[in-house]
Amino acid sequence: THLPFLVRVKGDAESVSATINSVLRATYPDATIETPTIRSLIEGAAAQFWRLEMLVVILGITAVLLAAIGIYGVVSFAVSKRMREMGIRIALGAMKQDIYAAVVASSLRPIWLGLLFGVLLALAGARVLKQALSGLLPIEYFNPINYMVPGCLLLGISLLAMLLPARRAAACDPSKTLREE
Repeated sequence: THLPFLVRVKGDAESVSATINSVLRATYPDATIETPTIRSLIEGAAAQFWRLEMLVVILGITAVLLAAIGIYGVVSFAVSKRMREMGIRIALGAMKQDIYAAVVASSLRPIWLGLLFGVLLALAGARVLKQALSGLLPIEYFNPINYMVPGCLLLGISLLAMLLPARRAAACDPSKTLREE
């Protein structure tokens, strides 16, 4: 059977733990004896927590990278479908800024919609998580910064993902684009 007990000591807990361990081993030679200190138990639990935190960070970074790649792919595909339109705009005198603005404006609509739904889902998930953990972890579930920072980060990454397709569209040769169709 497992019989745990606690000993409160003043001074060095490691030396007292070693003394208790040797006395118990002498008294019960066949028993499995563990004499961890509270500090070592807390450090072990904290180490597990930090490993979990690193896993969450790695998964978060992976999710942001996948989102950026997905946004780039969708915007690039949408711009390739609109190359004829971009060629006509350039032929009619549109400047590069106008092409950039057209690509960004058309691409931001679904991104804003995605951010809105993402925040709503995150708020719903935070409510469920708060009820499930019921005060076990001191986390601020409804702090606006927790929702604004990832949203702004994804918006910035989205703008960077739009930059390359917009540059390609702005640099297209209108006569070549119009002849292709």
